[in-house]
Amino acid sequence: ESGSVTLEAKNLSLRARANIVDPALVIPANSEFPSVNLPGNVKALYQLQAKAESLTLGEGTVLSAPSVDLSASHAFVVETNGAAINAAYRIALNGLPASVEARNLILNLQVPAYQEAEVVWPGADRNASATAFDGSSVASLTIDGAAFSGVRFKGDGGPGALYVRTLNLSTNAVTTNATGVVLFTELVTDPGYTVYYTAVNRGTNALDPAKFEAAAALTGGRFRQVQVRGGGEWVTVQGLSQPVHQSLRFSSTVDSDGDGIVNAFDPSPFDKFQLENVAVVDDGSTGFRVTWDAAPLQSYTVEYTTSLDGTWKTLQRVSNPLPVNQTLWVRDPIPEGSVMRAYRVMLDQ
Repeated sequence: ESGSVTLEAKNLSLRARANIVDPALVIPANSEFPSVNLPGNVKALYQLQAKAESLTLGEGTVLSAPSVDLSASHAFVVETNGAAINAAYRIALNGLPASVEARNLILNLQVPAYQEAEVVWPGADRNASATAFDGSSVASLTIDGAAFSGVRFKGDGGPGALYVRTLNLSTNAVTTNATGVVLFTELVTDPGYTVYYTAVNRGTNALDPAKFEAAAALTGGRFRQVQVRGGGEWVTVQGLSQPVHQSLRFSSTVDSDGDGIVNAFDPSPFDKFQLENVAVVDDGSTGFRVTWDAAPLQSYTVEYTTSLDGTWKTLQRVSNPLPVNQTLWVRDPIPEGSVMRAYRVMLDQ
């Protein structure tokens, strides 16, 4: 622990192998220090800053300070294992780098009484679309605000947005009554800025999106729910977070990754594959057969093209109706004299 911590390098990678004790570090970004790897549990009593061309958080990294500022000019990456930022007054990504992968980042704010915290995230506003929850989105934001506290959301001074899959508001920050939602912690967005989310709390504590957004509007906040497939149960598939149907995620009969554990009792039920071993085979006549290994209860679209200019047409849609992996195929009866064809198999979302 230290009062103020600044970590600066050309390539900075933080990993949770041990705690930094008294990490009063200033590492200049010059040729003497082209790259730095540090343990990922870093705590400062006042302010924590991490600056780099390429900044990586992974393996359970936790950054804790009243104010946390991150700056990455080239790439900001949160690895599959995820990372967390704990703060009281400020969480900021100063400038959106060219490459961002933050889908496994967890943000936690514990705001003191009579204080306003701020979240600075200079993301682009792509409206209420599920496809906007890409690398520049975050996994969750938890707000635990004391009496008469507030949180302000802002970008880089112009229109922008933060895409957060789950908003978690503590009982200190919100309550419900017979008429709607009451916010004890004011949620404010700068002009032109929007916070998009899929759910506010989950399970028995879930808030009605319309009532929550009305309550946030009264305190100066613009929040918009994004409807995602299956109610928005997010899981890790091949290293990235994606929405799947809740009935599939918690099925007591389906084993999506084929590891012998049904999804309901598997902490990572989709970590094996969803599409493998695609092959195109001459069927002995004038056509071709496209085959692939399919995951349980998944649907696929087979497409073809007669050129390589990026124009694809749908050949057929096929589903695996079984709770186990199986090989699927479609046949393309190509007429004689046809030009070249290429194929691809797409997992339906």
